[in-house]
Amino acid sequence: MNQIIVYETCRSGHRQTYADICRALLNAEPYFGSIRSSFVELCKVPYLICSSCDEFLGKFLLLSLARMLLNRRTVGIAIRAEGCLENTGLRNIGKRLVYRIFFIIPRTKIYSILPFFVEPRLAKIVKDWIYDPQFWDLPYLGIKPQMGSIPHELSSLESIASGRKIIVSLGTQNLIKGSEYFCRLYISSSELAKVALFVLVGNCSALSDDLISEFLKAGGIVVDRHLSDEELISTYMVADLIWCCYHPLYNQSSGIFGRAFQLKVNVIVRTGSYLHCLQKQLYSREGLSLCFMDLKSDALILEKFSKGKAPQVRVLELNADRCENSVFGFLA
Repeated sequence: MNQIIVYETCRSGHRQTYADICRALLNAEPYFGSIRSSFVELCKVPYLICSSCDEFLGKFLLLSLARMLLNRRTVGIAIRAEGCLENTGLRNIGKRLVYRIFFIIPRTKIYSILPFFVEPRLAKIVKDWIYDPQFWDLPYLGIKPQMGSIPHELSSLESIASGRKIIVSLGTQNLIKGSEYFCRLYISSSELAKVALFVLVGNCSALSDDLISEFLKAGGIVVDRHLSDEELISTYMVADLIWCCYHPLYNQSSGIFGRAFQLKVNVIVRTGSYLHCLQKQLYSREGLSLCFMDLKSDALILEKFSKGKAPQVRVLELNADRCENSVFGFLA
């Protein structure tokens, strides 16, 4: 196969990870930069994968049309195509129309990272789906689960927990990631604090100082900084439960969930969310979910979990086959 380029606008968040997995799996060369300044170059590439194409959907449409005229194949990976399904506003109506145009453009295909069995309506706007790469990427990136790189701030975590269950919220901490609710849940229940230790790990700048102060006073632990991949993986390994109970505004796939799944760590999700559906499909036993609206009842659910014996985690085995066969086959 001729040269494959995987294009991303920048390296932040999941973008670098997606570029790395395309390089490992498809031998694709990562390319970062402005699509406007790179338009001509991207048109010339024999095979192009635009990860996060839904972030610049209009420009991706123009790029795909230009490449079609040059008889070039183009793949788009939509991180949140489902975001335009709910709202009837003009912006989302426009996005749905643009997605439908891709159905009739030859040599171009968009994949959703949310499976159709989770959101069947996606089949009306994208041609196919793959599992989120962060659900199966660790072996291909050479990242192995190990305890050796635990953040120094958490080196005594198990001693501090003293037998309590360790419940961790990882990544950027903000309202839509449920971080405020996470803190208030712990603050609201002294009984929960007796059987569980809540830990915030990641950038907490979006949370108020008063909230963080109350959380610390209740006995919670805060590591307010960006962690390396190795530190993140080690933090998963000491957790009994990973927080994926996100605000209704954040109803989408999640790399935090995906890494917990790969590392066979229990997760807690919001009842009725897309992650709740994925939890039921991918974990072999019924998992924990919260309604996200009732501090008292949600605290009791976590208290019951924390008092019991930690359940053995069994998950389905995923690999790159669906992504490799589908995307590679289309580009071939």
